[in-house]
Amino acid sequence: MTDIPPPPTPPEDDECCQSGCEELCVFEIYRQEKAEYDAKYTQRPPTDD
Repeated sequence: MTDIPPPPTPPEDDECCQSGCEELCVFEIYRQEKAEYDAKYTQRPPTDD
């Protein structure tokens, strides 16, 4: 059994510099890391197709 690491921690509102960093924004980096974490560690129940 593999230990699952804790999910990424979302940034605080005051961590964003508000300068329009786009893909380098702490919120965008968190969104990408969270999506990768969810894809790797979130189990999806089987569908009944």
